[in-house]
Amino acid sequence: MEKKPITALIRDLPKVELHVHLEGTVTPAFWKSLLEKHQAAESVPSLEELENRFQYASFDQFLEVFRDIIFSFKTPDDFYDLTIHYLHQAAAQNIRYCEVMMTPWFVVQRGIDYRELMAEINKAAREVEASHDIEMKLILDGPRNFGKKVVKEVFYMAIQDQTGRVIAVGLGGDEANYPAEDYLEEFDYARAHGLQTIAHAGETAGEQSMLDTINLLKAKRLGHCLGIPKNSELEKLIEKEGVTLDLCPWSNVNTKVIASIEEHPMYDYLTRGYPITLNSDDPGMFGTSLMKEYETFADLYKPSAEQLGTLAKNAVNGSFMPEGKKIELIREIDNICI
Repeated sequence: MEKKPITALIRDLPKVELHVHLEGTVTPAFWKSLLEKHQAAESVPSLEELENRFQYASFDQFLEVFRDIIFSFKTPDDFYDLTIHYLHQAAAQNIRYCEVMMTPWFVVQRGIDYRELMAEINKAAREVEASHDIEMKLILDGPRNFGKKVVKEVFYMAIQDQTGRVIAVGLGGDEANYPAEDYLEEFDYARAHGLQTIAHAGETAGEQSMLDTINLLKAKRLGHCLGIPKNSELEKLIEKEGVTLDLCPWSNVNTKVIASIEEHPMYDYLTRGYPITLNSDDPGMFGTSLMKEYETFADLYKPSAEQLGTLAKNAVNGSFMPEGKKIELIREIDNICI
C-alpha cells in the first residue's frame, strides 16, 4: 500500500485535544463581532488594531489581552456563539473529542447567570455534535491568582453543572507565586465529588512546580511541562503515576516563555517515551490550531507515521472519555498509521 503524504496523514488522523481554553479560541474577527454586538460602532477598534493586540511581548501582556477579551462577554448567548465558532473549527480538523477548559467565574462575578451560561454552551455543543463527528466535554479551570476562595467557587460550579459536560477541574495562572501546595483542600474537595483533576505546571515555573502538582494535587494531566530533566525524580514520577503531559508549543513561543519553536522539547520528550500530547491552548489568540501543532512537529522532526500515531493515541489514552470510545479511536488511528 502506498504511504500517504504526511499532510494527508495528519489531516485524516482522528484527533483528540485536551488542552484548549474556550475563551482563548477568540480570534480578532470574533472579538470585533463581539464588540460590535455590545458597543457603539464608533467605539469598536478596527480589525487591524485588534490583530496588533494579539502580538505579545510577554506572558503578562498575553494575560492582559485575555482579561480584556473576557470583559467583552456580556450575555450567556455570547458563549453560544463562541462554542459554535470553536467547534466548527475543531470539526474541520477532524478533532473527534475535546476536553475544553473555561473559567466561568470571570463572567459570573460580573453578572452572567451560571446556569444560563452553561445552557447556552450545551445548546451550541449539541447542535454541532448532531451534524459533525465530534464530542465536547468541559473542564472548569480555577484561576490560582485569585486565591483559594475563588478556586473553591469554580470547583463548586463544576459540581453544580446540570448539562453533564463538566468532567474535571483544573488550575491555571501564576504557578510561581501561587504554588500547588496552596490548593490541596480544593483538589480533595473536587475529587470527593467525582471530578477528575488536572493542572497547569511547568509553564512559567520549573521542575519543583511539576513535582508538587503530581505529588500534592494528584493531577492526572499536566499542562505545558517545560523543563523535565532526563533521568530525574520528576521523570520517574511521571512514569510511576502515569501522568499525561499536554504540550502547547506555539503557545509557549507566543507568550515568550521560550524563544523559538525549535527550543521546545516536544521531540526530545517523545523520544524519551513520555506520554505527550499536542494542543493549541489558545488557538484564536495565538494564530494556531491543533493541525498547525501537528504540522509544525512534522516539519521540524520528519516523524514516522507510527510516531504521529503515538501522539494521537497518547491524547486518547490521556483523556477522560469512556474506555469503549478509547478502544474505537485507537483502532481507527492504528488503521490509518499502518
